[in-house]
Amino acid sequence: MEVRNDFKDVESFLYKFLNFSNSFIGFDSDWVHFKNREDFERVYTLPNDVKSSFERIYSDGRDMAFYMGDQLKEFNDFTKYPSLPSFVNSFENTWVYHIEELKEASQIAKKYLETPSNALWSVRRMVHLFDRQINLLEEINKILISLKHTNLYKFENNGYLVHQADEQEESMSVLMLISNPLDNFLNIDKEMKMIQSKIQSSPNRERFKINYSFYTQPQDLLQVINTFKPNILHFSGHGAEDGSLILISNKEDAIKFSVEKLKLVINCFPNIHLVLLNSCYSSKIAQDIADICGFCIGMNDPISDDGAITFASHFYSSLGFGNSLSDSFNQGLTSLTIEDLYSDKPQIFQKQGCDAQSFYITK
Repeated sequence: MEVRNDFKDVESFLYKFLNFSNSFIGFDSDWVHFKNREDFERVYTLPNDVKSSFERIYSDGRDMAFYMGDQLKEFNDFTKYPSLPSFVNSFENTWVYHIEELKEASQIAKKYLETPSNALWSVRRMVHLFDRQINLLEEINKILISLKHTNLYKFENNGYLVHQADEQEESMSVLMLISNPLDNFLNIDKEMKMIQSKIQSSPNRERFKINYSFYTQPQDLLQVINTFKPNILHFSGHGAEDGSLILISNKEDAIKFSVEKLKLVINCFPNIHLVLLNSCYSSKIAQDIADICGFCIGMNDPISDDGAITFASHFYSSLGFGNSLSDSFNQGLTSLTIEDLYSDKPQIFQKQGCDAQSFYITK
């Protein structure tokens, strides 16, 4: 079978899928053969828990073989899958993403087979076949991840939202909005220095351009963002319990800036792909922001100075090493655990159709 012309850039992956498809088709006939063995009838005389375990192996294994044998070669059906993302994403609710559950079912069945009275030849062969199919699913999972990193997938996957770092792009602009009322002072200077230091230590430091706006007032937001044209908007300051940001008024008082106002601002700038709200309670508004720009990181409940600084510095460091948004976020979380700050847990939110694992700042 030939790979359709618009998928030629990823045909090496898809040819592997065709080979896997053939394997699953062969497995399908094996399942029928094993069930028709005379000793399989003894399954129905076993205790209910044992019987249920063996029946699940057969049911999931046979269904998996039948479905995957057909699905893995469906990429050539243009009417069903008009784009690479539509084909790749069609596996999301399948066994490919439930491998650990399948392994657990296999282990339970193997435990029952250790009892001589349960040791049926047909079931042993089924469990062995079940494990072979799991091994194939693991390889398919790896290929799907690789496909999500290809230029074709990124280009077709809602490209205007997902930023593509390419060879022609000189830099990624980050704008840090600093709001630090004197009556509730934060160690913003330390945060700035830590982020700058981590980025400067990364191999892609030349691709980052960081700008700062201090003592940000609401009436200045549009002008500041127009001036620096950021791709990442980073807010560092306080947050109210309802998720609102705390900015500074023209009288230098602390005032709340609501999510409705922030959404209006973000909506004016399609070049912003990620908003990082390094402020307390900001996870409450993060999904609303992500639904506009693509991705937003917010903080659960109060977050300490040390927690905010540790997370942000390691997050940007990972981006500078060419890791995806998802991987960089996870490295930020890991840094909190290492520093015993895990209670200060951030969350990442994304717009439907966007994939943090496929979002790169630098590569």
